[in-house]
Amino acid sequence: MKLHKPNCRAYLRILILIPAILFHNSLKSEERQPSEQIISTEKWLFAPEMGIEGMASIDNTEAARLEVECGNGGGPSITLTSPKVNRHSFNNATKVISFEITIDGHRFYESFQCRHKGVSCGTYGFPSVNVISAMRRGKQLTIGYDQSILATFTLAGSNRAMSKLSGCLDF
Repeated sequence: MKLHKPNCRAYLRILILIPAILFHNSLKSEERQPSEQIISTEKWLFAPEMGIEGMASIDNTEAARLEVECGNGGGPSITLTSPKVNRHSFNNATKVISFEITIDGHRFYESFQCRHKGVSCGTYGFPSVNVISAMRRGKQLTIGYDQSILATFTLAGSNRAMSKLSGCLDF
């Protein structure tokens, strides 16, 4: 068996191509849509440093976020942030609208205040006790408006995160 000397030109070509391939791949990742770049935990988290008593929240894979916190005049507040909120015209003003919240097939209607050209809406007044209870024991939550789905979230782990807000959830 005869061994050949390594071809230096071949190694040099490979060494030149590797950085070019890595650079090309990095450009591809910058071209992705923003929702593809979102790193979603899809898990309920509790942030004790947020709000008065902390904040329970979850992010989904569609760049939407649901937050539950205390501070709405001593009671709970629910905030939805979603790029799909901006698709609805709110007549150039802040508007109070009714969102349909479906939890495991049960429908609830809650008033949310949405700002013009914003992507975030917060409950207008206290959310109902039934919604909070269903969120804590349910499996899936969907928020809709005007015949379209704005966001869907898992509720697995929500009770554990929200139980740390007990001071304002017992209203």
